[in-house]
Parts: sequence; C-alpha cells; structure tokens
Amino acid sequence: MVFDPLDGSSNIDVNVCVGTIFSILRRPDGAHGEAAVLQSGWKQVAAGYVVYGSSTIFVYTAGQGVYGFTLEPEIGAFVLSFANMKMPLRGNTYSVNEANADSFPGSYRTYLGHLRAQGYGSRQEIALI
Repeated sequence: MVFDPLDGSSNIDVNVCVGTIFSILRRPDGAHGEAAVLQSGWKQVAAGYVVYGSSTIFVYTAGQGVYGFTLEPEIGAFVLSFANMKMPLRGNTYSVNEANADSFPGSYRTYLGHLRAQGYGSRQEIALI
C-alpha cells in the first residue's frame, strides 16, 4: 500500500478539506523498497481516497466500479452514498496550480487559454452522477 496520509495539508490554514489518498499494489516476488511500490498504475489492485471536512467521505475502487461512502457518526460506520460513480463523458473543469502559470511553457499557457475560451473553468465544484 502506498499513500499520502494528509494530502492537501498545505491548505489547512485556509480551511480547505484535506484527505488521504491511497493505492494498493501486489508486491512482486522478491521486491522490496522502491521496487515494490514504483509500479505502473495499471497494476493497482485498488485505490481510493478519504476526504475530511464537514463530513467524512471514503471513495474507492477495486476495478469493478467506484463507490462512495459517508461516515455516519451516530452509528460509527460508513454508509453507501454513491453507487457506481462515473465521470461525465466531457467535463467543464481543468485543474492546475495557477499560481505557477507564469513559469509554464508557452504551449501550456496557450492550451489553458484555449480551454477557458471553450468555457472550461478552473477547479470548480463538479456534480457527482
């Protein structure tokens, strides 16, 4: 298992949600250290994330759909909230660290301008379907 225990922690001071992201891989025979974890993404057995905020949400896949669960504090358990989650065929959002845009290669800045002209927005909330 590889994970980032507190992804987004640099945003804690502005009260943005943080989370844990993880990937589960099979360890190749005899592999240890980096050789065990630095594998192609298609070799994942499962992956997911937990978001900690006004509610705690756990989302995971084991290759047969994506499922989201919300922590119900009253019963101390995660309850299925989103079954078989899917991404839209075409989105309307792009995500980059725009604070670094001045250092992006010209072709990247041109591409981002093209996206904005096509109606894409940066880091907007998206609806789960």
